Amino acid sequence: NLTKKKLLTLIKMSFLFRKALSKIATPVSRRSIVTTPVRRSGDPLIGHVEQEANPGSNIPFKITNRYKLALLMIFYFGSGFSAPFLVVRHQLLKKNS
Repeated sequence: NLTKKKLLTLIKMSFLFRKALSKIATPVSRRSIVTTPVRRSGDPLIGHVEQEANPGSNIPFKITNRYKLALLMIFYFGSGFSAPFLVVRHQLLKKNS
């Protein structure tokens, strides 16, 4: 429950904060993103995409066969998961021989 005095203090502090912020902020930082022009690079491929926006059209393997995709994912993630265990096994075998 705000009293009238507390409410006026908050409004005054808010006004002082906005006034101080306006002196600190530069005109560039206050510019709206909507008014900022789109920057285009010199690359002619950017902005002129010719491929369709179908899922899986921009990856180097097909995702239509779900079993092949599952095997590829098991191999990919399994190789990364098993690497530390294989390194430890190799070190233990090297130490014991």
